[in-house]
Amino acid sequence: MFIRIVVLAAIVSIIGCTQINTREELRRDVVKQEDVMAFVVHEDNSQDSMEKEDIKRMYLNQRLYWANGLDVRFINHPDDTLEKNALNRRIIEQSATSIQRYWIKTVERGYYRPPIVIHSSKRIISMIARDREAISYVRLSEYEALRKKRRYKIKLVKIDGVEPSLENVKNGKYHFVIE
Repeated sequence: MFIRIVVLAAIVSIIGCTQINTREELRRDVVKQEDVMAFVVHEDNSQDSMEKEDIKRMYLNQRLYWANGLDVRFINHPDDTLEKNALNRRIIEQSATSIQRYWIKTVERGYYRPPIVIHSSKRIISMIARDREAISYVRLSEYEALRKKRRYKIKLVKIDGVEPSLENVKNGKYHFVIE
């Protein structure tokens, strides 16, 4: 009996260490800006930092207004994109099926104001540059590339007080990556 407990404890210990190493390796393996999810708003939006829960509430129509009283307009990527899947997993923390059920119930209750779906990050950024009420998410590399090419009136939003950057992903401070 004692030997079984010792062997079981050793197995659990090995599995636990493997999982920790795997998470650490994941952080180190994300070496490209294209893997970092960045939330963006119009540069005139007073919001510089948001809690993850606030973004989730905006997406689910549970928070309808910015601090200045303007409506929130959430712009979304299409279903079955890596960006949308990352939002579902990292921010909303629900499966695509659960989210679809949520929106069906929302429609049935008459509170239907779903996120706007736009099919390219360039168009998403372009829309946010024209709309002070909009918020969305794009790959950090796409934000940087478009920001350099043209003068878009957009800015990055810190999540839970942490700026989206490759360095912050690698050091474990920023957890929002597109996989």
